[in-house]
Amino acid sequence: MDSAPASGPVLHVSTRLVDVAAVVLDKRGNPVTDLKKEDFEVFEDGKRQRIRLFAPPAADAPVSTADTPGPVKPPRAPGVFSNMAGET
Repeated sequence: MDSAPASGPVLHVSTRLVDVAAVVLDKRGNPVTDLKKEDFEVFEDGKRQRIRLFAPPAADAPVSTADTPGPVKPPRAPGVFSNMAGET
């Protein structure tokens, strides 16, 4: 028996740029501001992705850790990370 096609609109999406924001802190909780794209690795489905665009914060941008949680706890499993505040 053939199944009927899905009704309703169909949306096809292509992604060419994914913005990944990162807050990097040293072991004392101070922001690290002198990072370059070579300091990062991005993986998708276990495959390393090339970083084509890297934009560090402007030199005169204020740096605040007021909303940043305390020390980062190790991930629950290797390769699993979260940017959710208060995540245990």
